[in-house]
Amino acid sequence: VAAERAPTNAHLKRDPFDARVVAVGDPEASGLFDRVVPLSSPDAGSEANPIVTDLSSDSGKGPWWRRPMAFDAAATSRLLARIDRP
Repeated sequence: VAAERAPTNAHLKRDPFDARVVAVGDPEASGLFDRVVPLSSPDAGSEANPIVTDLSSDSGKGPWWRRPMAFDAAATSRLLARIDRP
């Protein structure tokens, strides 16, 4: 079922598949950015950077990379301003 709803999700392509849950968002309310946005610190991939801890709904503690993250309108504006810099 998850593969039908999110066929391009990289987690679904892992062999062996290692997730117990795959969250599928509302396509009208969520989407992909045109480019990669780093969410972890450059020196530690499991350490969340300020985009996660300051702007998203997630605390950055524990396995934050496996949880859905929400950005309210103000946080989305700040995030877009940050990633749109040349």
